[in-house]
Amino acid sequence: MLIQQLKRLFQWYKKPQILPNKQDLALLNTLEDPYATITIQVREDGDFAVAMGFTRMNDEAVDVSATMLHMINSGIMIEYFIEALKLWGEDEERARFAAKIIKEWKSIYDDDNPAADTATQHRLAIDPSDVFGLKHLKAQ
Repeated sequence: MLIQQLKRLFQWYKKPQILPNKQDLALLNTLEDPYATITIQVREDGDFAVAMGFTRMNDEAVDVSATMLHMINSGIMIEYFIEALKLWGEDEERARFAAKIIKEWKSIYDDDNPAADTATQHRLAIDPSDVFGLKHLKAQ
């Protein structure tokens, strides 16, 4: 299974990359002089690929990269992912879609972590309508 996933990952590198639209590209260019890029591509069938690129390979880059991966893995970056969805969901159709993602994300988290401590549960108790300021999304 791991070998199949690795083969798919390497096959992804051979395929031409599909770039997001200009509006989404503008959101990607928020840092001056980044040394690393992490890209996650996802298909509707659930298959995905993760790619990383580094322009500097010094000890500081190792420390920061390891910390960033830990923050992603541990859930510390929740607010950043929520903010990214919020920025992407600037019109009502996108906001509704992003709210559905957040709602499903919370549902999956709650199902996987029934005994999570209350501080973590509070952080993940995300109401999509609060994120987008669209109370009418609750009814949909």
